[in-house]
Amino acid sequence: MKKIILVALLAFLASRFWSEYPIARAGGVSENGDVNGDNGLDLSDAIYLLSHLFQGGPAPLDCPGGGGGGLGQGGGVVSGNGDVNGDNGLDLSDAIYLLAHLFQGGPAPVPCPVTGGSGGGSALPDTGQTLCHTAGGVMTDCATGDCPGQDGFYAIGCPPADRFVDNLDGTVTDTCTELTWQQDTADVSGDGVRDSDGDSIAWCDALDYSEALNFAGRDDWRLPNANELQSIIDYGTSNPAMDPLFIAVHGPFYWTSTTTDNSGKAVATRSPDGVFEHLPKNFTNLVRAVRGQGLLPDTGQTLCYDTANAEIDCESAICPGQDGLYAIGCSPGDRFVRFVDNLDGTVTDVGTGLTWQQDPADVSGDGVADVGDILSWCPSVDYCDALNFAGKDDWRLPNIRELNSITDYGRFFPSIDPIFNPAAGGAYWSSTTNFSNFNQAWLIRSGNGLPVRDTKQFESNLRAVRGP
Repeated sequence: MKKIILVALLAFLASRFWSEYPIARAGGVSENGDVNGDNGLDLSDAIYLLSHLFQGGPAPLDCPGGGGGGLGQGGGVVSGNGDVNGDNGLDLSDAIYLLAHLFQGGPAPVPCPVTGGSGGGSALPDTGQTLCHTAGGVMTDCATGDCPGQDGFYAIGCPPADRFVDNLDGTVTDTCTELTWQQDTADVSGDGVRDSDGDSIAWCDALDYSEALNFAGRDDWRLPNANELQSIIDYGTSNPAMDPLFIAVHGPFYWTSTTTDNSGKAVATRSPDGVFEHLPKNFTNLVRAVRGQGLLPDTGQTLCYDTANAEIDCESAICPGQDGLYAIGCSPGDRFVRFVDNLDGTVTDVGTGLTWQQDPADVSGDGVADVGDILSWCPSVDYCDALNFAGKDDWRLPNIRELNSITDYGRFFPSIDPIFNPAAGGAYWSSTTNFSNFNQAWLIRSGNGLPVRDTKQFESNLRAVRGP
């Protein structure tokens, strides 16, 4: 500690007697703490920060993708670039924290938040659901009716209005996730007609096609992963369950690049209702390619497989362009800890800004999360909406997009980061009604992360969420 105080004092004196204010540099802000924007984290950032705090020097440059809003240790809010300890303020403690990281191996700066391209906040899109329904499938008032706290009431996430932009070249850009999509189903056969007969291909062929695709003047297309393809599903409509700006072939499934718990299968989704299935890789399905890095959570998948279930090098020419090769999205890295244990029974996802119950909800109150804690859908929505936990009373049942965001397709049984304590098997309720059948709602299977539907009378586990 003495060393850090000495370094801080020297840095402070340097800032005091600098002939001119330290200047922002070209290169771009690489992370929280790179306050001078030189694409690196070093002593010059501490000097820049001290100069700003005590000499009226220039303010830190913005975090990549926007301002503050990320979440730090203990759930503190990152107010902006330079608030490296995540206590929602910019002061001397941040300079000391930064110096401790640089010279004593102290904790890395709390990451800047992932922000949506159309106005900040979580990059998770709104599900599109605006209506509410009872357990019997009857429409009810979202604010005063049965089963309060439904997805249709909260409508959390990037709003759907003006979210998709038609680029007038056969592509659509999602301003929330910053991904660009083929507007129409891929014309694999090249006959100018999109249909399930001529354009459905096996999984490896779908990967190959997307990797080789040159379309709308770009050649960096790929097959979307499971999180990306789920992001354009609109749970507030059906037949097809997507924005009308997209053109879909009705009925068949669309491939993703994500392998499942059984590596002989891959994740696919059906256009009419957004149903996800794990399908054998030799099945034939449709393709819609995507490009861009995006702002969604990584699926967690890092391995690649051939159709015979054998693990292969992700750089292999066999089944190229798998999810495990690209690993697109926010995920753990050298300086990034996505999930933060707040040590109060909650976990904060820095990538989405959501805070979760660490354990499945202890509905019975006996201190053990087990089969005695399963509820049908309406009581689950009710329970979370009334929950007072870890000093907060703004909990709710997560929507299907939020619940899917903590699925880890790189883990199975359970498919979730080990910082969470899973229930033994089963599934977890979401607050999202199935728009194709109002008597049903969406769940996530804990074993393999698959989004499924079941009748609202079915009893299942629940895990409450709050934020962002």
